Amino acid sequence: MRIQTKDIAQTFNREVIFKNVTLDLKAPDTIAVLGGNGSGKSTFLKILSGKSMPASGQITYETRGKKIAHEALYPHVSMCAPYLGIYEQLTLNELVAFHFKFKSTVKNLSKAAIPELLNLQAHADKNIEKYSSGMKQRVKLGLAVLSATPLLLLDEPFSNMDEANQKMMSDLILQHNTNRLTIICTNHQSNELQLCRRKINIEAYKQTL
Repeated sequence: MRIQTKDIAQTFNREVIFKNVTLDLKAPDTIAVLGGNGSGKSTFLKILSGKSMPASGQITYETRGKKIAHEALYPHVSMCAPYLGIYEQLTLNELVAFHFKFKSTVKNLSKAAIPELLNLQAHADKNIEKYSSGMKQRVKLGLAVLSATPLLLLDEPFSNMDEANQKMMSDLILQHNTNRLTIICTNHQSNELQLCRRKINIEAYKQTL
């Protein structure tokens, strides 16, 4: 996967969140997007995911030498973010079965093995609405990481997790991001930084009108 941005900008209520963002991002790589609260990290990730369009500028996608249209991007992207929900009325087993009707699992992984990989096998037949916030986050992150897509977008993926579960999920990401373009929104003190080879400070692109 390769993403090229040329002079992209986003605004909100006449405030420029960021502008003149020109980047060439390509797999295999793991990139941290840094910035404080309200800096535009999540907005930038939404644009990369195709969920939002920039106010100006261009963004192109390519995989295996072929361009990808925005409307055809979904099968190529997995995303975990606080603003993306899951079907909490389902059990974990039901959610896994539903999710992987639309995406393939990473190579050599059976759907039946996923609850154990997330250390949730004892809760696999329980409705997700009964899970703790940390358990729900493991589900959201696990579904994204274990989907066979060339682009993996993670917005503060370790939120609500204790140290042991952060380590477990960090290992899962490292195991499955070898050939991907992985982009992680995080802050300057976060454990997620340890996963990343290089950094983009989105605040460097912030200007006001």
